[in-house]
Amino acid sequence: LNTKEDAQIATKTQVSRTSQKAKTMSLINLRRKVESPLSSNQEVILDRRSSGWEYAFNSPLIDDIVWQVPQNLDADKLELSHKGTAPFGFGSSRRLLPAPVKTYLKPSEGVIFKRYFYVEKPEDFKSFGIKVASDNAAAIYINGKLIDEDPMMKMKDGHGFEYWNREKDDIPTRMVRKGRNTLVVLLGSEKESTGAYMDLMIIGNK
Repeated sequence: LNTKEDAQIATKTQVSRTSQKAKTMSLINLRRKVESPLSSNQEVILDRRSSGWEYAFNSPLIDDIVWQVPQNLDADKLELSHKGTAPFGFGSSRRLLPAPVKTYLKPSEGVIFKRYFYVEKPEDFKSFGIKVASDNAAAIYINGKLIDEDPMMKMKDGHGFEYWNREKDDIPTRMVRKGRNTLVVLLGSEKESTGAYMDLMIIGNK
């Protein structure tokens, strides 16, 4: 290198290449985590990015339910006027892998989602599991029973989404009925929030 300026340019180029390599590896690792295959003794019951969801937000009743996170919830009494496909969300992102939002939400104090899923032979499984990606946080119900609540549900800012924020693999088979089952998700949020996100999977463990 002939000059100080040449040295500075070379240094900046090396830093840029190192930073780009780190970003590329981070992106590859994130994709592997999201798309990693299940083990041979696992079966997808409800895949991520699923369609057929009902949801609603911006009502006093929904705000109260999301804040309270009751132990039991009568899903049949929920009046959810919107339909959509996961992932749900809104907001800008600086992530290397932007949020793959299919259905856009609006800022609110919380959202309730409902979807049916089907299991023909629950007895074929030892247990069931869920994987949840949420922003700010989520609580999950199966057939009206609370089966998981993110500890950040009632915290002001919660957390950003990750695949996966929450994983639970020990849901007893007695929680799942033969045939149709009801899944409800409470998504904690705030009207001042700059973003929200929800996606999940249900897995059967054999």
